[in-house]
Amino acid sequence: MAVGELSGMEKNMRYSNYSIFSTDMHELGLEEAVAHTLKMGFNAIEHIENMSSNEHKLKSLSDAKRMKSYLEENDLSVTCYSLVLNLLDDDRSSQMDNAFRHIEYARALGSPFVHHTLIPGYDKTKKI
Repeated sequence: MAVGELSGMEKNMRYSNYSIFSTDMHELGLEEAVAHTLKMGFNAIEHIENMSSNEHKLKSLSDAKRMKSYLEENDLSVTCYSLVLNLLDDDRSSQMDNAFRHIEYARALGSPFVHHTLIPGYDKTKKI
């Protein structure tokens, strides 16, 4: 194999823009987040949603489908869909409902994985 030549495995690897994509999408919108991702040389993204926040980037299944279409137009794929959950929050039921809805969004995006980060709130007065 010549110097600089990609092996078969490397040709199939996806180089994923992790947290920068979601920050860009929240602050700049989908189109600018995609442009920045491509400029940095990534060919995939990991989408992150914080269930403890009301600032969800995807608000509907149609948003997810529009995002998938735009990503595909730009030869980007979704390597993972990440959810941040606080299951000790007083509004745990609402967070779980949102999480289940976002699992459907992950499916619409074609994500092969859904990752969840469980963040327990730190409150000395609450019992687990």
